[in-house]
Amino acid sequence: MIYEKDQVIFICDNSPRVNDGLASLFKDLQLDNLRVYQTSSGKELMSKVSEVVDSGKYPSVIVTDFLLSDCNAIQVCSEIRKNYPPFPISVIGIGQGAVEEVTALYRSGVNAYFCKPSTLEEYIPIVHSIAQVWLYGVQPAWKEPQPINDDRRFYQRRRSRK
Repeated sequence: MIYEKDQVIFICDNSPRVNDGLASLFKDLQLDNLRVYQTSSGKELMSKVSEVVDSGKYPSVIVTDFLLSDCNAIQVCSEIRKNYPPFPISVIGIGQGAVEEVTALYRSGVNAYFCKPSTLEEYIPIVHSIAQVWLYGVQPAWKEPQPINDDRRFYQRRRSRK
């Protein structure tokens, strides 16, 4: 599935370095239909998402830091899921990687979580995974897992091939 509509991405991080760096990586993809919005707080993010939705566009991806100045990524994800349930918005959390933080984020409905890289170059695979979905319909590594086939004959056939 290749998207033909504008792809809208939001980046929300307290750090201007991370915010600007991620935005520049997405812009380096040179996609005509890509719109990148940067915010630095949860309140600003939700306000901007609302503006974009009111204009008839829908965010494809929201990349948010775990700890923001006025809330955290759990609250952001919960609000997105509550206010925009019919839209397939992928929410990606980035943070320090504490187990409690990651578990709570997945429970709130986040699609993926990445430990905050120390260099901008370490974000490149994340950005490219997101872009592959838009351009080629390739399913990213962070896509929600599909149910496992529970058909006993399926497993018997697999064992007999070995």
